Amino acid sequence: MKKLIIILLFTIVILLSGCANKVVPNDGKITLYLDEEFTQYMKYDEVPSFTLTFEGNINTIEHVGATHYTIFASNDDFKLSEILAELLEKYEDRIYIDLIEVSEDQDVARINSRDENGEVTRLSYPVDDGKVYYEDAYIKLENGLQLGIDYRRFVNEGKDYYVWREKNNISMILAYPMMVIEIDGEKELILTTLPIGVHRTKYGVGPNLRAENLINDDSYLEDAMYTFLYMENLETIEEKQQYVIDYYVDYHDGYVEDNKIYFEYLNIKFLIILNDDNFVLRFVEKLS
Repeated sequence: MKKLIIILLFTIVILLSGCANKVVPNDGKITLYLDEEFTQYMKYDEVPSFTLTFEGNINTIEHVGATHYTIFASNDDFKLSEILAELLEKYEDRIYIDLIEVSEDQDVARINSRDENGEVTRLSYPVDDGKVYYEDAYIKLENGLQLGIDYRRFVNEGKDYYVWREKNNISMILAYPMMVIEIDGEKELILTTLPIGVHRTKYGVGPNLRAENLINDDSYLEDAMYTFLYMENLETIEEKQQYVIDYYVDYHDGYVEDNKIYFEYLNIKFLIILNDDNFVLRFVEKLS
């Protein structure tokens, strides 16, 4: 399975989501944000983040190694499923669902309840269509970032349930595609934004790397670092290019100037270069 390199999400999760990991309660909210390691090289008044809100407490694994993702563990599956269902419904017009696998001929699906004392009751719910779906959801947030969630989904009596996979817990990650720029001899990091669903695109500049290395290595100034593949499920070059154009026009003030396509994100102007096999994003200027 190809995944966003930024998230290394579904590899990291397997390593970190064992039952022995200590969990911590989160009262009413969980915030994903970019660590100071990176923000110290940014000149925004505020770096975008994401906060998931809910009633009561939700547990997450204490040590996951980064501030922009989290792993859910030791929760009542019914409660967490309701929270995720509400989130996915809220963004139903701004979401891409990647179907990873379908497990067929499933009469029942596992789901656990947990009482106020933390005692677990293991249940098996009948599955309406005999199928269990393993999906990755990618949500286009209002701030231009994408939120990734992986889960197992099944339908019981017409209702969708979003629960852990057999090999790993549900995880949530806020993707931070970055770019290294140099102005008057000084390097800094900026954020950029990618079309929703370009989840199979590899991009090499993000919080999976060390900020110091990004700043010190001149290769991160080159176009090759900001070259992205088109959506795989679009057939023609024209469709693929139009998908990219529509995204930046619809969400980020994209426009044509002197036969070139530009967009604006976080008060920075970018150029889009459309090639046959990929597209390139290039920093143009700060707007203020």
